[in-house]
Amino acid sequence: MSKKLAGIILLTAAVSGCAQYGAMGTNPIVGGGFVDMDGIGKLHKVYYMSTPFAKNNISDSMMVRCAEIAKSKNKPYFAMYNNLMDAIRDKKEYEPVVWSHLLMSESEVYILLSENDQSGYFNAEKILQDLGQKVKGSK
Repeated sequence: MSKKLAGIILLTAAVSGCAQYGAMGTNPIVGGGFVDMDGIGKLHKVYYMSTPFAKNNISDSMMVRCAEIAKSKNKPYFAMYNNLMDAIRDKKEYEPVVWSHLLMSESEVYILLSENDQSGYFNAEKILQDLGQKVKGSK
């Protein structure tokens, strides 16, 4: 590995931190974090990027962010999809897919919020209880 490439990797890790939970609106390019937006129809899109060293925590962080969105919209349940085609087919995911690249790890899901518990839906409050402190740490 060249010294320049090694320097870029170390600089990226130092700037963005390892496995930190990024708040909504945080610039994922600069320091890692989430970008949430309305998707098509009733879907919400959630995107997260961090250092490649955070791959395991990104999955948990995505689950917590999706649960926070559901709670903020007063919906206790949500379904998760990898992409729009899976949402159309109602092919639910049970864990976010995380991709790792040289300088980053990222994940993107679509969620559908619900007031009712249905097969394949997550309980937002349970996720926040089970993973919230692990992901965000104690304050």
